[in-house]
Amino acid sequence: MKIETTKPVDVFRFAVECFAVSFVGAAVYLVFSQIPDVRAVASACGFGASLLASGVSFWFALRSKESKLFAMALLSVCLLGFWCWVLYKVVHGI
Repeated sequence: MKIETTKPVDVFRFAVECFAVSFVGAAVYLVFSQIPDVRAVASACGFGASLLASGVSFWFALRSKESKLFAMALLSVCLLGFWCWVLYKVVHGI
């Protein structure tokens, strides 16, 4: 994907969809945290989608100077912080 051929609206839509997947994953993780298989799938999908949303939106925001993409990158980083907390909790057995 080149910045010249990719529209900022399409990148924003992709970032919003990734954020939505990550948010649903976080909700499923919190609601079904006692079921290990559901927790694992929700964590994997949510963490991956959050990484994609923040990375893609931040990269294209730097390249295209779109404020919507900067806002989406900041919002996605907040959700990425939640997934980092989950990973910390799992690793340290809290």
